[in-house]
Amino acid sequence: MGLTQTQSKFNSYCDSHDYISESVLEEFKNKLEAEGNQRTFLFGLEKFMPNTCPKCGTNGAFKWHFLGKLKHPDCGWSWYMGPGTYIGSQMKAVFRAGFEIGAEMSDDAEKKGEKGILEAIFGFLCGVSIRLPFALLMIPIQAVVSLAQQKPESGS
Repeated sequence: MGLTQTQSKFNSYCDSHDYISESVLEEFKNKLEAEGNQRTFLFGLEKFMPNTCPKCGTNGAFKWHFLGKLKHPDCGWSWYMGPGTYIGSQMKAVFRAGFEIGAEMSDDAEKKGEKGILEAIFGFLCGVSIRLPFALLMIPIQAVVSLAQQKPESGS
């Protein structure tokens, strides 16, 4: 089963942009909901964080990069998300890794005619144990970087 034209356009837009305005988000959301493809919208925005540019005050979804760096190409400002938001994003990634590996192991077991419950639990624990150390290492580093970042000049 292939992607619809709207799904392809949305995925391509998300891949090629660091910022998506609220109006563009709403337009894609409405088109994807009309097609019954709401999951594509959520999947495409996994790398994005709703936020407000601290320099110009523009709202939208900003793609987060290493250490939670966000960029607003319209005004040229970049900043790091707050430590609390970064911790939440890292924990979400930890559990997502666990669920994805658990689901894969469960699917493999079911293909062999087994129930797959133990495999799902084992896969979840493996995924979490692989991803959690990275999160725990990066959280304090990001907190220092975020709290030491330059603030935009007032009136800009």
